[in-house]
Amino acid sequence: MLVRAGFSQYNTSPSLSQLNNSATLVSDNIIQRGNPYLKSGFANTTFLGLSYTNNWLAIYLTGSFQYAKNPINTYFVEGEQYMELVQKNAYWSRVAGVNYNIQITPFANRILTLKLTGGVYYQQYDSPFAGRFDYVTYPLSYEVDVNWKNFTAFYQGALNNRYLNLPYLIDAQPVSNLGVRYRYKDWMFSATWIGLLIDWSYGGRTVGASVVQHDQLATYWNNRNMILIGVSFQFGKGRVYNEATRRVDNADRDSGL
Repeated sequence: MLVRAGFSQYNTSPSLSQLNNSATLVSDNIIQRGNPYLKSGFANTTFLGLSYTNNWLAIYLTGSFQYAKNPINTYFVEGEQYMELVQKNAYWSRVAGVNYNIQITPFANRILTLKLTGGVYYQQYDSPFAGRFDYVTYPLSYEVDVNWKNFTAFYQGALNNRYLNLPYLIDAQPVSNLGVRYRYKDWMFSATWIGLLIDWSYGGRTVGASVVQHDQLATYWNNRNMILIGVSFQFGKGRVYNEATRRVDNADRDSGL
């Protein structure tokens, strides 16, 4: 088992575009503008990582906690003539979570492999405009591989692929991919059917604390015919040791004999 831990701190400063006060018309009664009064802040992040591997299982876990002062978020606020979509400093934000990467190979011949990637995250914001808001998200991506000699057939999917981007809760594009890979020496060839039996769609909705309620949804109906062809070549190679031919020749040269 391998254990890792770390701490980082960095400053957060608004960009020039965020400080620009020019306004853009979003709809008949909503404008979007920057904010020249944005403040700089900082973010502290602490993490602890664990990894464990054996012949059939590999687990990588990372737990982290981040505290940010004066984070910059986007909010709907009531202006003098319009509703405004504007960036403001919150008091603070906290993000705590665990992300994982698990690979299971139940058979010795490695004919079947299951890969899971995801996490559980708790996000909390305290703002003078939207009050205190918290949200829990738990995305999961998975892949099932069937291996035979140099061929690999795979299926990729995702569940609860959702994330928070204030003032919206975003539903990301669904994932359903079926493909095959072939390895020949340092070459890799692949063909992937993107969007198997699903219609690609993505959208979002404003969080409950927002003064403006807005839902959006976009769907692409013709992505079922999308096939991705890939070719890759491995240029770099690590040093290869032949343990069977290594010879250990130790001698005590400090004894004076």
